[in-house]
Order: sequence, then C-alpha cells, then structure tokens
Amino acid sequence: MKIRRFFATDMRKALKEVSEELGPDAAIMSTRKTKGGVEVVAATDYDTALEQHNQSVKTQKKHAVSVKTESNVEPITNRQPTIQQPSFDVEWSQEPNMVAIKEEVRLMRELLQDQLGELAWNDKSRRAPIQAALLRKMVKMGFPPHLSNTFAKTIQIGNDFESAWSQLINNLCAAMPKVEHNILDKGGIVSLVGPTGVGKTTTIAKLAARYVLEHGAENIALVTTDSYRVAAHEQLRTYANIMGVSMRVAHDSESLSVILNELSEKQLILIDTAGISQRDKRLAEQMSCLMNSGKSIDSYLVLSATAQTKVLKDASKTFNLLPLAGTILTKLDEAVSLGESLGVVIAENLKIAYVTDGQRVPEDLHDADPVKLINKAVNLGQTETEDWVTAMTLNQG
Repeated sequence: MKIRRFFATDMRKALKEVSEELGPDAAIMSTRKTKGGVEVVAATDYDTALEQHNQSVKTQKKHAVSVKTESNVEPITNRQPTIQQPSFDVEWSQEPNMVAIKEEVRLMRELLQDQLGELAWNDKSRRAPIQAALLRKMVKMGFPPHLSNTFAKTIQIGNDFESAWSQLINNLCAAMPKVEHNILDKGGIVSLVGPTGVGKTTTIAKLAARYVLEHGAENIALVTTDSYRVAAHEQLRTYANIMGVSMRVAHDSESLSVILNELSEKQLILIDTAGISQRDKRLAEQMSCLMNSGKSIDSYLVLSATAQTKVLKDASKTFNLLPLAGTILTKLDEAVSLGESLGVVIAENLKIAYVTDGQRVPEDLHDADPVKLINKAVNLGQTETEDWVTAMTLNQG
C-alpha cells in the first residue's frame, strides 16, 4: 500500500494531485482544512490496507485478553502493560470514497451557485441597467441586498442615471422620519435603552449638559437603573457633579417609582439603563423596571453605527418590547459605512431623534437630519468613480 499526504489551496487542486500521483483508483483516507488551504491523505489499495489493519486490531485484542487472564495467577510485578488501541470502525458516511464524492458535490454546488448568481446579475444588468446600478450603489453603501432591491424597484426609470439616483435619495430620506418632539423641549421622563457599549451613559451626559445650558441645572435630574456595575454609577455621578445636577440610583421598579415621585418637580428626568446584551437574562429585569414603575416613560433605543447588521436587528427586535419613542444613532465618527444602521432604522420603522459623532460633551450631539445622514452614507460608500462610469456604460449599452 502507498500512502501520500497532499497539500493544496483548495479541494479541487488536491484531488487533481491525488489522481496524478496515485492514479484513478486512489482512495481518500482523510481531509481537513489547513491555514493555507486543505490537506488530503490518500492511499492505493485501501481495502487491503483496511483489512490488514482490522486483522491487526483483532490480534492485539486477543493478546490483551490473554495477558489479562494470565495476570490473575501471576505476581503483580510480572504483569504486562496493555496499550489501548483506537477503534477503526468505518461508517458508510465516513468511507473515503464517499467523503471524496460529498466534497466534490459540495464544491460543484458552490461553483454552480456562484455562476447562477453571476448570470442573474448579468441578466438584470442587461434588462434593467439603471436599476442594477442603483442596487450596486446601495449595497456598497452598506444597505442589505433585500432592502436595496426593494428601493431600486420603486424608482421610475427615465433616460439617465442621475435622475434615478436623485429619486432614490429622496425615497431613502422619506423612509427615515425624525422624532416629532425634541427631548430637550418636551421634557418629561426619558430613558435610554440599548445593548452594552453603544454609549448610553455618554449620550445621557450630552443631553443633560445641553439641557443645563438652555434651562438650568435645577430643572433636571439623572437616574440610573444599572445596579450591576459600580463603575457605571461613578461615571454618571461624575457627570452629574460637574454639571451640578442631582443623581439617584434605582435598584428595581419599586425604588424607581419612589425616586420618580420624589423628583416629580423636575422638568426633565433622564434615566440611564444597564448596558446588558440583548441575550442576557437580566435584560428582562431592566425592561420590567421601566414598564412597572407606574410612570409614563419615553424610551429611546440607542444603536451604534459601527455594529453589525444582525446585532442591530436583534437589538431592535428585543427592545421593541418597550414602547419606543425613537432611536439615537451613536459613533458616526467611527463608522466606515452607514447603510447597515440606516437600513435597520428603515426596516424597523424607527424614528431618529439624535446622532452623536464623538466623545465631547455636549458638542458631539446633533439633531437627526435624514438628508445629512444619507449624504454621509453616500460619501462613505463612494470609494471610486467607476460606479458612475459603469452605470452610464450600462445605460448606454
């Protein structure tokens, strides 16, 4: 029997090398992924080798039984150690030839899917070149393909790409309405909710500082329901001390209700909630604390513009259990694209209240402007001018 180990960048090349080196009758012993590609162990005359191996295992088992029987009458010092041999039962699904066939089928399926996708795209580009160019632009901006396709189909196609693009921008802006009432003007009780690390505490500080500058420190109070992290208390307390604003800690819905009653004369109460993952069981306690306080609370979902689309969707679905008044997008200065976050805002019908683009308090807090957000998304997604050239070429073709 001849056994060889082959390394290649992909399975197709590895199998080709096996066939060239060992011939068409070679059997695949094993396959595994490596840092540089794949590793394939192949052999000739596999059935003979497997039979020899199984016979060797049976002989070793018989020898082990014999040694064990004799050890019952021999002194302990004369006992022979036995070596535990691994079993070599080959299941049908693990038979080398079947493994090779399954891998070939998988590779062919992937190749076929890629080719079909390319054919579909080429066909769309030929039949509706402007729509195809719009779709490509939106995907490059970070918008999910399904949403991009939906918007591209709604465009009334004319004779030029610029008109279609202008329609698309207007439609995107219209799909992102602003919150009707400004938090700082409306007042009341406002809570910021959202996943961990999105910047809720810093955003609370920015809102509070802006309010103090416009209405004075005596008319506002800060409350935190984050009873899990002492550091969170201290951060918010530091901001409160700097601004001369009162700050309280609520541990549950009962204590929150008491605190809100005591602060009822304040025109604005900002509640900072715990930074807990949307999959954390303690999140239910936090939402229950807000919903069962006995007070009318406007909750705003804080989302980071740097988060992945799936994280943004999960957060939106989880916190939608609360009656959300709107959303606040943070970390715009750190984002390399905005399509992901804006796509979730549009898909989940969220109204944007504010955006933040830095750590400065309160300078880096701004009223949401859909037009500015879309323009920023376009600028971030416009890496090269070839998109426009391609669009015009498709249109002319």
